[in-house]
Amino acid sequence: MEKPGLSATDIGERFGMNGRVTNRALEAIGVLEGGPGDWRPTAKGADISTTVYHDNGYGGYAHRDWEPLYFDPKIADEITPEIVERARAADIGYRLQKKLERAADKEEAELAFQDFQAKQAAANAPAEIDWGRVAIMAAGAIAIFGGVYVVTKYGPAIKQKWNTVSAARAETKNRRKMRAAETLGEELGSATDDRSDRSDD
Repeated sequence: MEKPGLSATDIGERFGMNGRVTNRALEAIGVLEGGPGDWRPTAKGADISTTVYHDNGYGGYAHRDWEPLYFDPKIADEITPEIVERARAADIGYRLQKKLERAADKEEAELAFQDFQAKQAAANAPAEIDWGRVAIMAAGAIAIFGGVYVVTKYGPAIKQKWNTVSAARAETKNRRKMRAAETLGEELGSATDDRSDRSDD
């Protein structure tokens, strides 16, 4: 099948340009607009080009189709060495810009990842121990368990000793009361005898 004109690849081969630079050259002469991945003919380009539908002959998921532009061969006359140099400079500038954007995105992603790692490390770090509070709690626990131990081990003996002491004190107190009562009885008896003696007189 004879081509209806020159494709971008044909034009590039004539001037030693790859596909990217060729599209920039066609942009420079006003027949293409847009950008990489979205090139389309301008009004001028539509007037001097033809779109031809192609497909790979397969159906379903394997199906592929494309519609390349074929330009009037006279378009080659508009592409001068200056246009070629301008196209190469534009391509280099675009690729450098994309490279810088990727580097910036990578650096931003790296910084975000480092920040994430720092937050994770802080979240997973063991809590700082307040040794003063631990010491106070330990002392309280020792006092409580010590008291329980003393009561459990020595409680019966302490109780028995306390009962013995209490009984002795009670006995002493009772003896004192009895002596006081005896003394009072003796005094009352003596007083009664004195009255009897005086009445006899």
